[in-house]
Order: sequence, then C-alpha cells, then structure tokens
Amino acid sequence: MSGRRNCGGELGSRPPGLTIAGAGSSAAARALGDWERDAARHFIEGYLKAAQGLATVPSDPQVFHDLLELFLVEKAAYELRYEIAHRPDWIEIPLRGLLEMVKT
Repeated sequence: MSGRRNCGGELGSRPPGLTIAGAGSSAAARALGDWERDAARHFIEGYLKAAQGLATVPSDPQVFHDLLELFLVEKAAYELRYEIAHRPDWIEIPLRGLLEMVKT
C-alpha cells in the first residue's frame, strides 16, 4: 500500500462522534471544523517533511494533492460500503463526508 494511500486513509478516518458533533452550525461545530483543518494541515506538513526525497512521493504539490484527494474519496467510498453492509443506520456518517468532499 502506498504512503499516499495511508495518508489518505488516516485523514479520511474520523470517529463517528466527531461527524455527529460537527453536523450543526453551532460555535462548537465551527471550532471542530477549524480543529480538523488544522490537524489535517499539520499531518500533511509532517508527512511531506518525513517523506521528502522519496521517489514514491510526488515532488509536485498539485500532483500530491490530486492523489491525496483520490485516496480520500476511495476511503470514503469504502466506509460507505462498510456501513451499508454492517451498520445501515450509520450510513449518514460517510455520506456526510462524501458530500463535504463534493462541496470543496
């Protein structure tokens, strides 16, 4: 499995409680969104610093970003399939994640 796929998997994994808590438009939901964006940014910065110079990590930032987005969509689709098969009452959680990806 590629490091970028692992990176996408890590960023695409979020506890269901965070998804539910972040669903509203309250100050807490906005703060959670800010925290998630900051955590993702720091994670990616650390990943790129640690992987600098590796042939498997694109040096072009746009190529890296595009691949990461692909792996995030792949992770969200996997989570949706999993919830449909095992916890159909929870499909709203990965659906929200996919909808957020489409918005951005």
